[in-house]
Amino acid sequence: KKAYIHIIILIVLVFYLVAANSIFENILTVNNECIIQNVDLPAETEKIRHGIGIIEKANISWKELIRIRGWAFLEGQDAKDSKVFLVLKSNDMTYVFNTVLHLRYDLPTALKIDNLNIERAGFNAYISKGRIKDGAYKIGFYIKSNKGEYLSYSNQYFTKVGDNIFKGFLSNKQQFFLPPESDDIRYAIDVTKETLNQDKKLVEITGWAFLTRQSPIDSYIYIVLKSEKLTYIFNTASIKRTDVTKALANGSKVNLDDSGFQAFIPKDDIDEGKYLVGILIKNNTGQYLQYSNRYLEK
Repeated sequence: KKAYIHIIILIVLVFYLVAANSIFENILTVNNECIIQNVDLPAETEKIRHGIGIIEKANISWKELIRIRGWAFLEGQDAKDSKVFLVLKSNDMTYVFNTVLHLRYDLPTALKIDNLNIERAGFNAYISKGRIKDGAYKIGFYIKSNKGEYLSYSNQYFTKVGDNIFKGFLSNKQQFFLPPESDDIRYAIDVTKETLNQDKKLVEITGWAFLTRQSPIDSYIYIVLKSEKLTYIFNTASIKRTDVTKALANGSKVNLDDSGFQAFIPKDDIDEGKYLVGILIKNNTGQYLQYSNRYLEK
């Protein structure tokens, strides 16, 4: 009997050690914690007005969470008739969370809207860090109202790396074979500069790129850094660039809004040297590479 009891105790202990993190993160919730929703998201629209003010770590009771505070409402509709959900989208994962109402009495004056209960557009989202995988997440908004369902994404990101949360996008090294250089890409590199995020030294590279005669929707843009000895590939954040559509669509129906990108490359991730900057685009038709005349030197 003693042997059986010891075996049972050992099994329970092993189960606890294996399942403890999942139990505390996913089963045991705290007050105001937001929960993943199982919904089919609609097509993206431009009918949502939104803003994000705070992205930070927060603690409720014993649990570490990510707090995202902002506001979102449907253009021309009463905010009290809508329910706001937060959407977090990375390259391989999309999460939808409910939000907690946070009254924003400053919004009617700031937005000059005094008849749509806009103060009720404010929200807090408290998200357990254990509920989402590591990655860079674009922040979006899903709104259900009595008139339909709507989805819109902002240009704001946060990046989760273990227990650390970075406000903004943090580029990661990628590993795959590069294709031969081609001339199928139209692009511009607008900004190349050093910046700082939470004491992390970064190189920011911002611009736009798209394949000729193809829509940039469902394309992924990467930055390639090539020296005489080394080649690095980094992912980028997708940024809306309506100005590119206006300037380059030339009357065609091709929407180039999704051609914008931003890379924030940790300086510690690259060795010293002089690097030629290239653009790599991947989509369902293949991979395309083109080098610019811009250089980055560390």
